[in-house]
Amino acid sequence: MNINNIHKNVGNNLVIQGVAKVNVYNIENDVEDIVSVSEEPMNLGKIKNEIKHYIESGEYERQIEDVIKKAMKHIETIHHKVTNPAVVLDIDETALSNLKFYMDNNLHHDWQKWEQWKSGLHATAIKPVLELYHLCKKLDVKVFFITGRKNSYDDVKNTVLNLEKEGFTNFDGIFFRKGDEAVGKHKLDSRKKIEEMGYTIIANVGDQMSDLEGGYAVKGFKIPNPIYYVPFSYK
Repeated sequence: MNINNIHKNVGNNLVIQGVAKVNVYNIENDVEDIVSVSEEPMNLGKIKNEIKHYIESGEYERQIEDVIKKAMKHIETIHHKVTNPAVVLDIDETALSNLKFYMDNNLHHDWQKWEQWKSGLHATAIKPVLELYHLCKKLDVKVFFITGRKNSYDDVKNTVLNLEKEGFTNFDGIFFRKGDEAVGKHKLDSRKKIEEMGYTIIANVGDQMSDLEGGYAVKGFKIPNPIYYVPFSYK
């Protein structure tokens, strides 16, 4: 239909040159006539908008800070009461933030861009966690990183360089995932190894429940991650 052929508009009836009257359905006036299902999943676009608002409003950072303050208080309270105290930190979305990567990609994980992001050392320190790290160093509490990143040459090199670039220097150990090992099992087994080395893990900090499940830590601290979910069995 060529809009230039419209001659006049009378109510909901368009009178078109050379064409009979056409009734235009006005959905705003007749919403009660819409047929739909009783329930449906929340729309992905709306979910993304809510997540972006949560991040951009500052609430995401505030909640991270709240959890880390509690972790720091716990570390200060208990570190002198155990033998060889240690703290375990996850890396992605715990020690290092990839927030800009996800926001730039509309909260989508593009694997090719992800490799470029990691090799570019673009992740930035999550400041409250870096503060916790420095507290541990001051108190002579050992710090071990346990990450879901693979133990490939590039991942190991780029991860260590990124951590050091962002201020996480002189840490006491780092554990990478082997092959198709499940994330949760890798994290659990790594904590077990740390305790077998003679350390007491007084705090385990992560952004996923799979970072924390299975024990081998006096206390776990979960900071929020509104962007992605990693189950215990993820490979």
